[in-house]
Amino acid sequence: MLIDWPPHPAHPQQDRRGYVLNVYVEPPYRRRGIARRLMALADAAFAERGVDYAVLHATAQGQPLYADLGWAATSEMARTLHTGSAAP
Repeated sequence: MLIDWPPHPAHPQQDRRGYVLNVYVEPPYRRRGIARRLMALADAAFAERGVDYAVLHATAQGQPLYADLGWAATSEMARTLHTGSAAP
């Protein structure tokens, strides 16, 4: 998918980025290259749309595959926001 994102020093001309979400292969079908092929299709879709930068959140199990495909770990952090409640 594509998401709007402010330009960044690593990609100053891009105001959007690709986002890979929910890549999952059922256990009986793993280790057959399916996830690798899905990621190749994602790369092609990003290229077709002119997107030069993409992100994903990897599980520990998926990290070796993504690293092998050229993805690099970042220092991103996350927090759950509790909306509709009083401030602490």
